[in-house]
Amino acid sequence: MEVITKLFGQYSFLQLWNFPLLLFLLSIALIYRKWDAKKNKRVCFYWAIGCFFLLYGTPLAVISDQYLFTAKMLFEGITLFIISPLLLFSIPREQLQNIVWRIRKSKAAMFLTNPVTAFLLFYGIYWIYHYPAFSKLFYDSSLLESAAFYILFVASLLVWRPVVTFLPGWHPLKEGNKLLYLLANAIALVFVTSPLLLSDKIFYSYDTLFSWSAVDDVQAGGAIVMVIHEIAVSIMIAWVISQWGTKDGTTDPVNVGGLVDKYYWQKKRHKNLAASSYNWNKKK
Repeated sequence: MEVITKLFGQYSFLQLWNFPLLLFLLSIALIYRKWDAKKNKRVCFYWAIGCFFLLYGTPLAVISDQYLFTAKMLFEGITLFIISPLLLFSIPREQLQNIVWRIRKSKAAMFLTNPVTAFLLFYGIYWIYHYPAFSKLFYDSSLLESAAFYILFVASLLVWRPVVTFLPGWHPLKEGNKLLYLLANAIALVFVTSPLLLSDKIFYSYDTLFSWSAVDDVQAGGAIVMVIHEIAVSIMIAWVISQWGTKDGTTDPVNVGGLVDKYYWQKKRHKNLAASSYNWNKKK
């Protein structure tokens, strides 16, 4: 009760409930309804945006931002390692095909979506974001912290992409390589969260609602995000193993019935016809 009294005593109703975020998420949901997505993908999408609002649009967001570092790390773990793959999985295959065609036109985009590049990018940013020497800079500036976290979220989409989605020509991984990739992810997070687990210093302004030391709060936060990540990786490993033995030894939840290949040849055919028509008119 003391926590609730202190929280509602210091903040107004509009500060505790983020209605602009709610309207934004509802708008996204209305747009998503127009997509021809399967039921399981719709469930994943609504779970993802529901969890996102619960974490960042309710009084829980104030607790994590102002009073409890452990809650902040809990929210971070859920966002990067649960919400992120759910959003990726919820994208219908037709939209994925359109995304791939745009990405293939950009060498930079193809480079960033490469599994190795995405892996190094995400864990490099994650390490910098939580290393005490840099963390103080982020926590002293809410704008800088928000920008860094948005970049980290985009990087998390890139790092989960090779496992959650599959399209021919978009850096596909076979099951064996996916398992190695997931194991590498599990090991990498232990390394990048070690500064939190071994921390004996406070690198953020601390005003706790609970009788808990700041050092214990930081270490517990590091442990929680690690547990969430290991659970997410374990679920992904189980999912990859369950998909073992599909066409060409690859998990292909998108290219059902050769739709991607058909889409590719249709595009190529239209392009060739357009070029032929242009050359014929030019000769006339």
